[in-house]
Parts: sequence; structure tokens; C-alpha cells
Amino acid sequence: MDIWRHKFSQESRIDLLEFLSLAIEMKTDNANCDLKEYERLKNLFTLDCDTKSHLKSYVHNNKTCIDICLSDEDGYNNVTETHSKTSNSQVANTIEEVLLSQPNVSTEDVVYAIKENLVMKGTLPNGVLQNLSKANCGVLEKVFKALADILNMEEVRYLWLSLLDYTGIEDRVVRVCLNLLLLTKVKLEYSEETQNIFSRLGVKHYAILKKQLVNELQELKSQKLDQARILLQYISHMSNNFKTDLFREFIFNCDKLHPNYIPVIETLLTTHTEYDLLNKSIEFMSNAATDYSRDKSFGKLLFSVVRLLDKDVIRLEQPLKHILGTHRSIWKTKVDKIVISIFEESLTQSFR
Repeated sequence: MDIWRHKFSQESRIDLLEFLSLAIEMKTDNANCDLKEYERLKNLFTLDCDTKSHLKSYVHNNKTCIDICLSDEDGYNNVTETHSKTSNSQVANTIEEVLLSQPNVSTEDVVYAIKENLVMKGTLPNGVLQNLSKANCGVLEKVFKALADILNMEEVRYLWLSLLDYTGIEDRVVRVCLNLLLLTKVKLEYSEETQNIFSRLGVKHYAILKKQLVNELQELKSQKLDQARILLQYISHMSNNFKTDLFREFIFNCDKLHPNYIPVIETLLTTHTEYDLLNKSIEFMSNAATDYSRDKSFGKLLFSVVRLLDKDVIRLEQPLKHILGTHRSIWKTKVDKIVISIFEESLTQSFR
């Protein structure tokens, strides 16, 4: 008579290996262990070859793994000792070999190995990081896309801390992971721990982070602003130098002032913003003035830029006249007051 066999899901694999790791303790150290029940379970719940392979290399606090899932014909009647230096990530010499050279090992196997290390240890071994550095962009994209679906934010932080602490990581790994994993996850919530990741990235991988953020911000013209508010919150806490460089790269690669660009510019403004950036901002605002004549966010941005311009307002008299001549939000009066005050002071000084 054929007996239906239970199939363990991918999601339950870590729990399964946890159980097996603890089961060996009960079998060897506990006189009350029911060995008949052990044999019954072994026969009822056989595992596929893939899971057996993972079990043989499973590590849990330097403990041994039980052979509860292995049949006698597999030749594993004795308990097999495994040590903490063994890792599921060591399925093959490199991740690329795993995904491309061995048809029996899938992307899921590599992703599982990374997930397990992050869950059990909160870090990635150097061997895993070396393998990531050897993989090409195509392989990395497969791995990080899959990880984006199964890692929570805490595990994403563990992954990034491992990458940041590892001195030999390749730029392409940082670039792909940033694009497919971090920037997709950070839009969901803000935390000081993740802000620390951003700050460290801004130091160690300055150019990569800046370029990726520029691309992300430019894409906002066709997205809902709600998707970017949390990202802008992270950017607002970056250093003034980083925000200035990001602002320059962003605004000189924009075609016009899209509605979603207004909060971006507002976020990137600092007391150290240089004149050419403020000038470019006024140019964009002047060209789009009629489209935003009653827009409060536009008026607030104008107020912020004018305050930072201070006496340089005089150099932008014509575009400011055009903007103020068409604008009708509550911010118009405040901007008028600043501009008139600066021009009156300049006129007074010219007669001294």
C-alpha cells in the first residue's frame, strides 16, 4: 500500500532543522526518549534529497545533527557531527557555480543559506561575502530579488552591516543590493538603526549611494509621493556635504519642476547650499510659476530659497518678479516682505 508522504515547505525548513538539532540531544542525553517513536517518525516523514543535503551541513551552536530523516539505505545510521565553521552557503565554491553550473541547486538554495545565517547568527560569514563578490550582476540580481521577498527589515540591516564590515566587497554587490533590497525596504518604515546604515554607506560608498539616490529621486516624477516620504526622511539626516552633492547631481539632471520634486528640493536645502543651486532652483520655479500659482508647497519652497539667497536675491530680480507676479498662495506675502527688505537695504547702502 502506498503511503502519502508529507512535504515540508520552504518556509518551515529552518524550524525543521531546529527541531532536528534539538532532537539529537533528546535521543542521546535523555533516557526517557521514546526510540520507537523516533523510528516511526523517521519512516513517516521522509525528506527530499535537497533537505537532507542541507541537514548534513546544518550548524546550530556547535551541536550535532540527528539522522532522523535519513533512511538506512542512505548510509547515515550514525549521528553525524557538524561544526560551526560549516555553513549552508558552502554548497559550492561560489554562488555563481551554485546557480549556473549545478542544475540541482537553485537560487532558492543560495537565498536560503543567506537567510539562515542572518536568522541564526545575525551576520554573514566571510566565505559567503567572498562568494557574493565573485558573482556577476545577473546572479546577484536573482539572489537579491529573492531576498527582498523574504527578509524583514532587521535581517536587511544584518546583511548590510556584514557588507559594510567586509573590506573586500565589490562595488557591484553594493550597487545591486542597494537598488533591489535596501531602497525598496526603507520606504516602509523609518528607524535610527537603518539611518545608521545610510550614514555609513554615505561614508564608505559615497559615490554609489549618491548615484542610486539620484536615480530614485528622479523617478518620483511618475510615482506617488507617499512612496518617497520615508526615503526623504532618511536623506534629511545625511551630512550637509552629502545633501549638497546629491542636490547638485539631482537638479542639474532634471528637465523641469515636477510636483514631486518640490519636497525633494526642500529636503536637500541646507544653510550651506551654494548660490548656483539656489539660482537653478529659482530658474525652474520661474519657468513653472503659472502652473503653481496657488500651490502652498511651491510657495513654501520659494520662501526657503529666498531666505537662503539673502542679499543674492538682487542678482535674481527678474525671475523673482515673474514668480511673485503670478503667485497667489499665503506664502506670497512672506516672500514679498523678505525681497522688499533686501532691495530697500541695498538701495539705502548705494546712497551712502
